Amino acid sequence: MLVGFFWYGINTYTGAICVHAVLVAIWPAFGEVRNGLPESANITTQMMTGRDIASLTAKGMPIAYVIYFLIVLPFHYIHPRKLRWFFSIKALLCIPAMVGMLIWACQEPGDVRKTSLYLRGSSLGGSAYSWAFLSGMNSMIGNYGTMAVNINDFARYAKRTRSVFVQLIIVPLSFAVIAYIGVLIAGVASDAYGVEVWDPLDIMAYWTGSSGARAGAAFSGGQHKRQLYLGCQRLERDVPKEKSTDYINLRRGSYIIAFVGAWALTPWNILASASALLNFMDGYIIWLAPITGILLADYWVVHNQRYAVSEMYKPVGKYHYNRIGTNWRAVVAWCVGWIPLMPGFCNAVSSSAALDTGAEHLYNLSYLYGFVVSAGLYCVLSRIVPAREAYVTDGEIVKSTSAKAEHEMA
Repeated sequence: MLVGFFWYGINTYTGAICVHAVLVAIWPAFGEVRNGLPESANITTQMMTGRDIASLTAKGMPIAYVIYFLIVLPFHYIHPRKLRWFFSIKALLCIPAMVGMLIWACQEPGDVRKTSLYLRGSSLGGSAYSWAFLSGMNSMIGNYGTMAVNINDFARYAKRTRSVFVQLIIVPLSFAVIAYIGVLIAGVASDAYGVEVWDPLDIMAYWTGSSGARAGAAFSGGQHKRQLYLGCQRLERDVPKEKSTDYINLRRGSYIIAFVGAWALTPWNILASASALLNFMDGYIIWLAPITGILLADYWVVHNQRYAVSEMYKPVGKYHYNRIGTNWRAVVAWCVGWIPLMPGFCNAVSSSAALDTGAEHLYNLSYLYGFVVSAGLYCVLSRIVPAREAYVTDGEIVKSTSAKAEHEMA
């Protein structure tokens, strides 16, 4: 949950950059506001108001940052199961935003497939290219490491359990298409503005000359609310699990995360100076990958999709395993999944740590290694030394836990 506070603040700042780009696109004069803040503040007047903006600065209020924060804040009041309309709107906005940027790229002079960036090709070859490819693939998979562990927080609201399987096709297909479109847009933008630019926010910063560009910036900026809201909704569920459940419920936990993450942690300072912290938060998936592998192996292989769900709610039930309530097989598999990755992790956090080539390559495959090794070892241990007391017997009644039943009970 602590990591969630940081990511909430960082995503809030990213959303504020979107708002800033939209404001500059609609009112170009906003981009000419003099920066009244010192360089050490790590944020500009346009992002946080200075004394020279009469109506707002008299109160010392932020502009882009507060606007974005206030736009997102009311959605934390709504229960997740009532927000399908919200996610539907966000999904509908993403497609026009992407298509709009692609149309902009196509109407620029020249062929989108003949830009210097598109034709540059790879600067790597041989094994270096292969390891770079595997590292990039590992990073993309790892970006969803947290969601892979917590996806049930959203999937449980589906009416049918099979509803999630469509993602097996949609996710890789959409990622491939969007990545290709991104290369086309980045190539056109780099040639048009004379500097290599990959971030859509950086491209939007140049769009101040036409109404079409302003509309495109507004659509592109609007889609980023979803990222922030997903982060908080996923994390707020951890708060009520603590001992303070009488005081901190789902809604209050959400607001606590919002205010602490967005304001107390000053994310603009984190982004400006805390590279080690950011590398740590990027690398903490080395602990999540083994968890994901063990969870999937336990459900699909070890228990063959059969759980006595009612026993999960008993402090000392079928799944208590031993006196300390720990399945040692899972603990061993989890440790084997992340301990060999620690040298690479330490090097990522602090470049002064020595690291040989083998350890570097292993860390570049951290998510794949942790997932596969932990899942495989857990299956082997469970086969050699099975926890028979945790198995569901043929004569035991297993209560229905379908997504539809849970949806109706919620």
